Amino acid sequence: MAKKIEMFFTEIESIWGAIPGYLKVFLYATISSVFGLWVAGQLDWRAVAIVVATNLGIYQVPRIIGTETRKLL
Repeated sequence: MAKKIEMFFTEIESIWGAIPGYLKVFLYATISSVFGLWVAGQLDWRAVAIVVATNLGIYQVPRIIGTETRKLL
């Protein structure tokens, strides 16, 4: 049983390790924001959509700008 539990967490670790860092930050930011809205009693789908869109913009815009800048050089 202990070996199965160890294998389970090793597998979870390997999956988590394969996720890029920027995606991990996006997930943490989105989950913590949604949790905060839920605790504050203001959780609705519109608020979640705004949080997700904002997080996508925060993490995607610098990547797009960097890519376009490299194309110009």
